[in-house]
Amino acid sequence: MQPALAMTEAQRQHLAHKMRLRRIQEAADRLHARRESPQRRIEIADHQPISTKIPVVACKNQVVIVGRDHVADADVVIERAFGTPTIRQIQRAVCSRFGIDQNDMISPRRQVAVVRPRQIAMYLAKTLTPKSYPEIGRRFGGRDHTTVLHARRKIEELIETDEALAADVRELTAELRVAS
Repeated sequence: MQPALAMTEAQRQHLAHKMRLRRIQEAADRLHARRESPQRRIEIADHQPISTKIPVVACKNQVVIVGRDHVADADVVIERAFGTPTIRQIQRAVCSRFGIDQNDMISPRRQVAVVRPRQIAMYLAKTLTPKSYPEIGRRFGGRDHTTVLHARRKIEELIETDEALAADVRELTAELRVAS
């Protein structure tokens, strides 16, 4: 039997850092692949920025560079660099379109007047952002990831049969892409 290998605190931090970088790079790659004609690509720089006065992101030649010390903010930076709307922007746009309060978006209410807009917002969050089902669920009042999955499937189904809903979704998508 071999003795367990012990890691120093510095090694654990380095490994955690590498894993965060990999997750951010994978999110950036998924977002890049989702775009029909991407104009930017992401590079995760694994080095310390020269100065703390240098911005977190530099967009030079359509490349977004994220320094390693700012990995926690990288998902927001990537969304802004690609013009991806935030979940909050999606919720606001859907609430405005359907005339409901933003608190209803995260409330447990199950009335059709609230549920359908919430499902549309979840559908848009999944299709327009690189967020995972669990992350989207958390932003909608702590809902389970399967609720978000059901919402996406339901709206995809309704888009095929309900032209008014399909038009609303198309208009919201266009509005959100322009606004972000």
